[in-house]
Amino acid sequence: MKYCYCIFFVFYFGKIFAQDAKEDSIIIQDTIPTVEILSYRNPLYIGESDTYVFDSVRRQFFGIQNIADLLQHTGPVLINNYGTGISTISIRGTNDDHTLVLWNGIPVNSISLGTMDISLLSTEAAPSLLVITNAGANIFGSGTFGGVVALMDNTSWNNQQKVSLRTDLSGFNGYRGAINAYVGNSKIQLRSNSFYENNKGDFTYTNIYKFGQPLDTLDHNTVEQAATVNTLNWNINSKNNLYVGNWFQWKEKDIPSIMGSYQPSSKFQKDMAVRSFIKYTHHFKSADLYVSTAHIYDYLVYTDKLAPADTFLFINSNLKANRLLNSVSYRQQFNHTQFNTGTELNYVQADVSEYGKIIREFQGAFFVGMIHTYKILEINATVRQDIRPGKYIRPMFGFTAQVTTKKRIYKVGISYSDKYHAPDFNDKYWTPGGNPDLLPEKGFTAELSQEVSTDHIRNHNEKNKADFCLNFYFSKIKDEIIWKPVTGLVWSPENMQSVLHYGTETQVVFTHSLKEGNIELQLLYLYNRSVIRKNYKDNSIQNNIIAYKPQHIVKSNFQYHNKYFTGGINYIFTSKRYTDNENIEAFALKQYSLLDLYAGFSIPANPFGIDVLVRVSNLLNTSYQSIRSYAQPGRNITFSIILNFNKYHQNEN
Repeated sequence: MKYCYCIFFVFYFGKIFAQDAKEDSIIIQDTIPTVEILSYRNPLYIGESDTYVFDSVRRQFFGIQNIADLLQHTGPVLINNYGTGISTISIRGTNDDHTLVLWNGIPVNSISLGTMDISLLSTEAAPSLLVITNAGANIFGSGTFGGVVALMDNTSWNNQQKVSLRTDLSGFNGYRGAINAYVGNSKIQLRSNSFYENNKGDFTYTNIYKFGQPLDTLDHNTVEQAATVNTLNWNINSKNNLYVGNWFQWKEKDIPSIMGSYQPSSKFQKDMAVRSFIKYTHHFKSADLYVSTAHIYDYLVYTDKLAPADTFLFINSNLKANRLLNSVSYRQQFNHTQFNTGTELNYVQADVSEYGKIIREFQGAFFVGMIHTYKILEINATVRQDIRPGKYIRPMFGFTAQVTTKKRIYKVGISYSDKYHAPDFNDKYWTPGGNPDLLPEKGFTAELSQEVSTDHIRNHNEKNKADFCLNFYFSKIKDEIIWKPVTGLVWSPENMQSVLHYGTETQVVFTHSLKEGNIELQLLYLYNRSVIRKNYKDNSIQNNIIAYKPQHIVKSNFQYHNKYFTGGINYIFTSKRYTDNENIEAFALKQYSLLDLYAGFSIPANPFGIDVLVRVSNLLNTSYQSIRSYAQPGRNITFSIILNFNKYHQNEN
């Protein structure tokens, strides 16, 4: 199975005129503002206790360069890293094609595999990141059994001029440069973020699958990529807004041999992606109208040779895909009740050499939602009907009820939602082996969520703040699609089994404010049990643990932050993982722990500033595997310098 990487390059130039004649002042924003609009579907049905928001301080001072690293250290997810610049995401034990990734409401998952190489998403892609794990994620349609990762813009309509230049130097011959700019006033807001990266990735590792377990160097692992993300938001007047965005990305990647191999690799992959959107909103007295259209172009070339010296390509696979996504939604407020309805119409075209023909599909959907608030009770209800080629998909229902005490100290909620995952294009059209008669995977998610916060406790010491969240979840998926060998080298997908995913998510956040600065401790414990409830052809693996699903994950972070210094420690523990559904102990991957250190020094000089950052990854030089036979880097040091220009004024309106 081949995983796609998407990358691009472009230049962007813009000017903002007629700044409001108000005195500007310098401020530093440590956290991301609240997201008001989640694309063309408002986050109306997403409970706060099941939404994880990541602030800008962690994104910057961790020295983290992509969303995969950020979520690996702080998110309620499992990142499967292939050690070659490829990372996939699993939420609550579900498959990597059961998490939908959105950029300003645009799905960026591969149409051929349904997955997303989340290491492609740079931290510059959007200023806000949400991980939505609750049942409300079903409003987004197919592929949300695990949840939704949403990269979002947030528009403040304030006078601002912010520019930063960043350079990162890392071990294993890595270099990265980035430029970020935020310019705007009460009418126009422009954001432009671009980066270039070149990394040989030639780290040494113990090759435990070779005789004598020698110390090898990972060769043929160079990655070169560049991207630019640009958005322009226009506040036309008090009733009308226009949002335009464009994301170009390009990447070239050498893919190394797996551990234990004596044959040098010749695998190579080149990707390019272009994502664009335009959104219009109109505000009535007690209603809102959202209209959006988006276009996504994906291009992929994957090649391989029998021997590096060969001129003949043993594999030469090409993919070109276009997606046109259109949506209209309307929201109406009636006293304590809010009503939302909308429709989608999408066109998808894929030209893949292994399909043997150009595939064209029209896809549509209708959705209706309601939220009612009465005193301390809030009730959400949704229904979505998807229309796709192939088997009929019944309407998907969702329901959430949440009670919040009057002082907002305690919240408790329950939710239920139907979910499904349509077969991916490779499942249906790959030649040979594709199966056009596949059924969609279908099932449900139910959960209980609780949250305790000290913010509103009377006579509470304002210097100390504590938040505690505890979620229980249960998911059932029927007709799960699995590729199995048919004859010789031919594999084919079938609806093979039903599975269960259940567990808990526990999060504790404690903050102590000092005279200058603050101390914060975060602890996240994920317990998940993913089991095969029934395999339609093999009863011997019933109730076995699904491959690569650890039962225990612990993530903790201790951080001190003030005006001039930020420093902290990250710790990750991942328990044993089986590498097959037969649960053979000899092939299981051992548990491992990773420890990172980071520190940053800030030198403010209004309106300029300099940040110097150092991050030590895998401090203890732990040898481990995320996926069997894929080597992982040991200790690595990243050194960063950021030059900042920041001029900001908050408008009164």
